[in-house]
Amino acid sequence: DLGARSVFEHLPHEYIDPLDMQEAAMNGDPGVCYATVPSRSNAMMRVDGKPYSPEDYAANGELYTNIFSEKVAPYTTCLINGMYWEAPAPRILDDADAVRLFGKGSQAKNNIMRGIPQIPHKMLAKADITCDIGGSIEFSKEPTTVGSPFQLYDPKTRTVHNDFSRDGVVVMSIDNLPCQLPREATEYFGNCLMPHIHDFLHVTHDRPIVSQKSATSPCISRAVITSRGELAPDYKYIQTLREER
Repeated sequence: DLGARSVFEHLPHEYIDPLDMQEAAMNGDPGVCYATVPSRSNAMMRVDGKPYSPEDYAANGELYTNIFSEKVAPYTTCLINGMYWEAPAPRILDDADAVRLFGKGSQAKNNIMRGIPQIPHKMLAKADITCDIGGSIEFSKEPTTVGSPFQLYDPKTRTVHNDFSRDGVVVMSIDNLPCQLPREATEYFGNCLMPHIHDFLHVTHDRPIVSQKSATSPCISRAVITSRGELAPDYKYIQTLREER
């Protein structure tokens, strides 16, 4: 999401707390683009009212409910999703949230500002950088492509289509999005990799890379996914996912 923020920051903008989105939507400066970057600590709440903690959330994700759909989403025009998500953690938005956000009566959440016409609903577009189909945002139904990057999601039928004259929310979920900036992506990756080249030059293939001296670099040890035909310790969960399928 850092790339999305760097582009956004070329606009007249202000970052605010997630719970201030309603006030900004209703009474904010029309010449300012307001943004918020929710975190689990202010978007998740335990159903029994106990305070959020990262350790508890990781162990008991099913005990949490997402308040993003109630406190932030109704006052959001464009949602850019770049979060990691897996079950049983609650989604940011599910199909039922979409019906409520984009259905009849959602106009009440939309402020009529000076010189700004009324629109059917506040949220107009969602860019899913993760392209996590059916994941943290359930109405990401299928990937879009470079040639056809946008679709319209219809919450009434829970389907996507290319008829933008209909009501719904515009969705972008290109699965190979970094490829749209090949030169910049390559230069950035290369610059990040260069300081570690000497470590890689001393790697041998007669024993697992994580047991070699170069693996003392946290960057390298975290980057190794497989070595000598086996998953690295940090990625053993992949085998569990395969077995579950």
